[in-house]
Amino acid sequence: MVKCYHSKAKTWIESQIKRIPFPIREILREVRVYCFRTDASVDGTISRNRRTTDGRPSCHTSHFNEELNAIILFAKDVCIEEGTFNMFLHEVGHALDWRLGQKRLYISEYLDCGESLDKYASLSPREQFAQAFEAWFRSHDTPTSSALEHTREKVLEKAPRLFYLFQELTKEP
Repeated sequence: MVKCYHSKAKTWIESQIKRIPFPIREILREVRVYCFRTDASVDGTISRNRRTTDGRPSCHTSHFNEELNAIILFAKDVCIEEGTFNMFLHEVGHALDWRLGQKRLYISEYLDCGESLDKYASLSPREQFAQAFEAWFRSHDTPTSSALEHTREKVLEKAPRLFYLFQELTKEP
């Protein structure tokens, strides 16, 4: 379910969901997606006091909220150009991590996620998982560009267990 306060953003989000292979969409079928213009605390969806894992206020920052089982996005983070960092796919990575851990623990917390892809990924196994997921799926149908910091090849090199996990999860039955 996508609830969006911005029609262009909703169309973009729905197009991104269609890019995600069916087996992963099935795992995530109960995850909701909300997209706000600026402040998610306006309608009471997100508390002003809640913070993301890296300490930012969650009412202004795109993130996955496990209590709501929802991806919270902001219009500034969607409708991006192809070949650039995709915040939506990053947050889908967090949702997948949570769902694979059976909603008790992020699977990345007990899976060897390999060598950090970047400084942000080094914050936690959760961020490594989400960064790798974003890179794996963004580069799936985007030609490799020197402007992209992360590619599937880099995920394979630095986080092979995640690479093969994503590969296994995308196999059609």
